[in-house]
Amino acid sequence: MLESSLKKRIGDYIKYSEVYYEIMRADHESELRLPSNDKLGQIFHSFVQYTLTGRKVSLSSWVKPLEGKMVKAVEILKEELRDQPVDECDKLTEIIHGVKVTGQADLCSSEYVVEIKSKEDMKKEDLMQALIYTFLYKKDVILFMFNIYTADYCLIKVFHNDENASLLIDAIRRMESDRNCGRL
Repeated sequence: MLESSLKKRIGDYIKYSEVYYEIMRADHESELRLPSNDKLGQIFHSFVQYTLTGRKVSLSSWVKPLEGKMVKAVEILKEELRDQPVDECDKLTEIIHGVKVTGQADLCSSEYVVEIKSKEDMKKEDLMQALIYTFLYKKDVILFMFNIYTADYCLIKVFHNDENASLLIDAIRRMESDRNCGRL
C-alpha cells in the first residue's frame, strides 16, 4: 500500500497526542491566507530539492517574485541540517502485518529525512506520512512546512523511536483486523 493512501487510513487509528514529535522552529508573522496553488507548490518543492542536492533549477518569470522566499526556505533547511550533504531519498518498501508499505520521502541526509510541504499548517495526514517515513527510513523525519506566499514556516521533527514504531505497527494491525472482519 502506498504511503499516500495509508496515511489517510491510519489516521483513524492514531491520535496526534500519541505521536512523539516536536516543533523545532516556527515563524508565523503574517495572517495572509491564500489558496493553495498545486503548480506553485510543485515548483517550490523542486526548487528546494534541486538546490539542496546541488542541481540547477530555472524559474519561470511568473515565479521570479517569490524566488527570495524560496531561497529563504533553502537557507532554513540548510541551517537545520547543519550543511550535511543531502540527496533524493530512495523508494523503500516494508511489510507490516501483511501490508506492503511503500514510500519515498523528498530528501535524505545521514541524520534526517525531510518531507517538504508548501503550506505552514500541519494536517493529520502530514503527521501520519512522517510517522510512516520514520519506520521506512529508520531516521527522524523533519516536516518542513513552508508558505511560499508569506515565508511563514514550521519545522516539525517526528522521532524515530520504539514508541512511534509500535504505534504505527499497532494501527496497521487494527486497520487490517477491521478490514478482515468487514468493518472497512
